[in-house]
Amino acid sequence: MRLLLVIEGNDDRITAVVRYLRTLGVDMNLIEYRYYRIQSGEEMLDFELTVGPEQDTPTTRQVSGSTKYTEEKVYTQWLMPMQQLYFRFKKRLLDADETLQISPQKSAVSFYKQTRDARVYLCSLNAHKDQLNISFRTDSLEPHMDVETAVANITQQAPDWMVTNRGIV
Repeated sequence: MRLLLVIEGNDDRITAVVRYLRTLGVDMNLIEYRYYRIQSGEEMLDFELTVGPEQDTPTTRQVSGSTKYTEEKVYTQWLMPMQQLYFRFKKRLLDADETLQISPQKSAVSFYKQTRDARVYLCSLNAHKDQLNISFRTDSLEPHMDVETAVANITQQAPDWMVTNRGIV
């Protein structure tokens, strides 16, 4: 079954949701249209396929066989308390910026924002036993923000039970 969503104009939130659903394997396309009335009184519609197979990136393109990674396949490998922490963290991220995209890998889930020029990777989460690890992509974030100040703020606001570790990533 294929879903086809047609909207008037451009809505980045809807585009992000449709792209996200494609990463989960939903066969869904997004078509945007614009209505014009020219001076002679003629009416015109302009249609554009915004999200579909032709626009897929490696993270939204479906991969056949057992190498296909989905968010669900990643987090179901984790213990239930780690899954719950992940869902809380994910909700806070998406509440802060609903245009963030999710990129599942073999054992981790990354969050990124697609800009006009490139992807800006925010962080990657993975779990090992009873520990949820969050790695912030400083290499990707530094051109867009003061990473040192952000890390200091996160460390200061972290609960006592949270362990922070600085590394290359």
